[in-house]
Amino acid sequence: MKYNFVSPGELKECLDIVKSRTAHGDIASLSRVLVEKGYMTLSQFRRLQEEFDGKKTARQQIPGYQILGKLGKGAMATVYKGRQISLDRIVAVKVLPKRMSENPEFVDRFYREGKAAAKLNHANIVQAIDVGESEGYHYFVMEYVDGDTVHDRLTNNRRYKENDALDIIIHIADALAHSHDRGLIHRDVKPKNIMITTDGVAKLADMGLAREVSDTQLAQSEAGRAYGTPYYISPEQIRGEVEIDFRA
Repeated sequence: MKYNFVSPGELKECLDIVKSRTAHGDIASLSRVLVEKGYMTLSQFRRLQEEFDGKKTARQQIPGYQILGKLGKGAMATVYKGRQISLDRIVAVKVLPKRMSENPEFVDRFYREGKAAAKLNHANIVQAIDVGESEGYHYFVMEYVDGDTVHDRLTNNRRYKENDALDIIIHIADALAHSHDRGLIHRDVKPKNIMITTDGVAKLADMGLAREVSDTQLAQSEAGRAYGTPYYISPEQIRGEVEIDFRA
């Protein structure tokens, strides 16, 4: 009702149907009845469910952290601003939605991101702090970056001067070199994954698609599938080749 998807009368009608079906042994959810009656589309319901999950997560206390507010939402997770209680410092908390948590592949990729980031310690890479699960929610705690992304700035029609652009390239090249020295390939370098601090320092973020060069088993399982973002990934990634290295 808050979003004017249904009227009070339509909501009451659907609640009565749920009550009647339940009384006759047919357990029906309110969402199912709303969709069946045509009062709400499935996509509208999912939008409400995701927002509810996000608010529930924000209200709950992830052990050792206080959730302060929502920073943003991507296709795979929602990121919150939080405070690490023990050290009294601001952090970013990435939370996997409940619907994603039902898929073992998404959960595995989520923890793989945390473990990959934890192997890196560089001024131009967003640092990993913690990863875990609480009340059914999988979370990844990382360094909070006070700033925005290259994508944000380009979207706002900002043009980079040549020297500024070169600074970003050098910072990210240093970050990738550090990652490669530790046997990791990022596979998803793009404007959205390059953060710029208020001091002008570029930091590489999101190790969600990172892979260890030595992990041949994972490489074989991904053969023939393209991982990364169109327009930014290499030809060999698009082709789903197994032999992907730092040149990608």
